[in-house]
Amino acid sequence: MLHKRYILPVQVAIFCVGFLLSLTPIVTGRPWHGIINNNVTGITRSQPENSRFLSKNKSIKGYKFEMIYQSARKRLYILNDGLKPSKVEIAEAEKIICYELRISSDKQPDLLKESNPRPFEERVKYFSTTIQNNIRLVIGNDTLPCAMVQLERNFGVAPYLSIQTAFPAVKNWKTQRHHLILNDEYFGLGDIHLENKLSDTDL
Repeated sequence: MLHKRYILPVQVAIFCVGFLLSLTPIVTGRPWHGIINNNVTGITRSQPENSRFLSKNKSIKGYKFEMIYQSARKRLYILNDGLKPSKVEIAEAEKIICYELRISSDKQPDLLKESNPRPFEERVKYFSTTIQNNIRLVIGNDTLPCAMVQLERNFGVAPYLSIQTAFPAVKNWKTQRHHLILNDEYFGLGDIHLENKLSDTDL
């Protein structure tokens, strides 16, 4: 219990702090929500790539990258023409971890048609095959190579490029964070870090 002789000084200190805080919006000319949002944004931007602020989507220089988990149930549902998969089928399908990597541009809905030094055929080849060597997934202490990529051409119907990726499953992969790293050579952006934590509804 706080001694009686400390109660008054503590009360005075609390009053002074509260009074000074109440003056902050007046002095800065900004409302509290603006001050808080600005500070939080500043903290987030200053964090290194391996911090807890990593997210499953990121925008860099007009390009957006997003990782979307493709569950075994969803994949089997499509393959089985809408039929409910069995537990055996799900267990087999969960031996690989699949993500859709979406890449979009602020400049051009069809990314393959955006101005680029590479000939069109080489652009398609990069996203169809070459990019596989530049993608890895980190789960716990395991760094997993990308075992497969598949480019899904939408011919400008959707405003993004869709690349299906697959990785070998490891122990406890459902409960740990999935950290996808793309070593980008196409746009010259270097390593792009995305991270996802699966929820029960994802599975």
